Amino acid sequence: APQHLTDTFVPSGAALPTPHANGYTQTPDGTVDATAWNPSWGFGAGDMISNLSDLATWARALATGVLLSPACHGEQLKFMLAPQEGDGTRYGLGLEDQNGWLGHNGNLPGYQSYMYFLPPENTTLVMLVNSNIEPVEVWKMFAEIVDAVSPAHKWPGLPKTS
Repeated sequence: APQHLTDTFVPSGAALPTPHANGYTQTPDGTVDATAWNPSWGFGAGDMISNLSDLATWARALATGVLLSPACHGEQLKFMLAPQEGDGTRYGLGLEDQNGWLGHNGNLPGYQSYMYFLPPENTTLVMLVNSNIEPVEVWKMFAEIVDAVSPAHKWPGLPKTS
């Protein structure tokens, strides 16, 4: 309510509102439409529905801490290295720092999301994808967008594998 996220809600069932994008995922049987799969198992990590505009507002609010006390936001910004999230990525309390881009991403069967705010440039980027079949390729696509939008704050490299 404080951020006027009028198109963000937790549904009472598994049905998506119309219109919506169908989401696709990979199973041992091939590519399948996962749109009707119930993501409520993810609680806040997957059971909310939103749109690009609301996510852009939320990304900025999350990054700037406007809904938190200064002390709580200070705790949120105590970042630690998180190499599993990207080469040079740091992670705080529910907040990633991707070379200055603050926000979070999400991935569940059929869908991926990226929402980040870059405070020094007052820039917000949100990308929604209706497939989680190739998460590395989606990462690379988002990196190309970030690198074009802000060459001074390039997206970190992929996580290193051992």
